[in-house]
Amino acid sequence: MIDRKEKHRMYASLINEDQKKIIGTVDKAIVAKQHQGSSIELE
Repeated sequence: MIDRKEKHRMYASLINEDQKKIIGTVDKAIVAKQHQGSSIELE
């Protein structure tokens, strides 16, 4: 039986470098939006 941590490690290994860049860009945009203090949510 695969425990929860092992399952996530399996899926994480399937993410390629381009996907990591996109995820990083989205994370940076979210942080920047939160620092603006705007009540408008990202769509």
